[in-house]
Amino acid sequence: MSKENLKLIVIFLALAVIVIVLGVYAGNVLFGDRSLSVLKSLQEERYFLHKDINRLKDENARLQKLYLEREILDNEVQK
Repeated sequence: MSKENLKLIVIFLALAVIVIVLGVYAGNVLFGDRSLSVLKSLQEERYFLHKDINRLKDENARLQKLYLEREILDNEVQK
């Protein structure tokens, strides 16, 4: 084996290791804990929670209005 062949083999092995490491990293990013599917799921959950918060605020306002109306009626009946 000549020095040139040995040098080419070392370069090839180094490039192979780099490609494997980058492949594992890319796989982890795409399918791991920080994946795109997790991000989409969290965005959908956030949207659902914001809708639920607005619904609960509206329901709370309606119930407070009903409570105050009944409180006023009870006060008028007691007088």
